[in-house]
Amino acid sequence: MLLQLPHFTKELAKKCQENPGKSIEIVFDLAEMEDDERRELLQMPDSQLMAIVRNRYPNIDLTYVVVDGDNVRAGEDVSLQVTLERDLEGKTERKAKVKLDFAALGEAGKKNYTLYFMCDSYMGWDQEYSFAVDVKEAALADDS
Repeated sequence: MLLQLPHFTKELAKKCQENPGKSIEIVFDLAEMEDDERRELLQMPDSQLMAIVRNRYPNIDLTYVVVDGDNVRAGEDVSLQVTLERDLEGKTERKAKVKLDFAALGEAGKKNYTLYFMCDSYMGWDQEYSFAVDVKEAALADDS
């Protein structure tokens, strides 16, 4: 996945994966390194290092809330309010909100779900979030 970075070769990617102490396999691994460690590992001129470290790769923050999560009944819809924020160089560049609805399973109890955020532009940037919903018994039909 490092080969998608500027100035990276197969040899440099292999060197990163074999890094003593911690294998460097994705962009985030490089970003989390101390500057001097990264400089020693990559052995690149500063101009090339800056192209990697201060690039314009998006940092997407995802938050979510189960709307009225304490009152979900079997067979009813679960609503998930998802907020996406794109940070670029420390500033929020874009923000989007979306509401996702799906049906709660047909029986009461704690139900586990996973929300997947898939990136179609960069490998290794997919995110997944696990959450649980305590589904109550279905509402009884009013037979009056």
